[in-house]
Amino acid sequence: MTGIRPPMTAVAGAIATTVLLASCTSGGSGTTTTTRNPPTPTQSTTAPSPTPTTPTTSSSVERETADRAAVEKAWQHYWDVYLALEAKYPSSQWTKLVGAIAVDPIRSQILVQAAKYRVEKIEAFGYVVIRPSWPQPIAGRTTAVMADCQDGTHAGSRYVTTGKQKTVGEARTSIRATFVMGRDHVWRVKQIAYLGTPC
Repeated sequence: MTGIRPPMTAVAGAIATTVLLASCTSGGSGTTTTTRNPPTPTQSTTAPSPTPTTPTTSSSVERETADRAAVEKAWQHYWDVYLALEAKYPSSQWTKLVGAIAVDPIRSQILVQAAKYRVEKIEAFGYVVIRPSWPQPIAGRTTAVMADCQDGTHAGSRYVTTGKQKTVGEARTSIRATFVMGRDHVWRVKQIAYLGTPC
């Protein structure tokens, strides 16, 4: 996305593909064999067959749905704060605001860029329309990777003194974002990569 990209730790157009393999562990209880007298003819020698059980997946589906909704909400909130940071908030509030939406390395990079914008009298503006998708499940983890084919045509950067636009976003920008959940159970952005591929 031209002009409104936050600082990122990955080079635009290049991202390593991470394949997460869910490991399955199978186990069973040991069987102890004891010696006993042969049964009388009236005794049954056939043990009852165990009733097979099918594990329910409804709870895991509900958890996945809730986690994805929370990450998508955090992603939208991230952009709402990021695009309003220089224009609406004094620099004394930046550390707290950015800390609520991001963690290092991107947290520190946003603060550095905001300070640079302030000196150069530039500010971000507008809003983005997110189109999230999920290349892999969250699966109950405290990290998540989400894709976004983002519409940034209503956002960009502009000169504070004249209001003239410096940059503006594109209609379809392919993004891969990594999130982490903190101890406060809040999802925050950790990394953003611009893939440079059609979406």
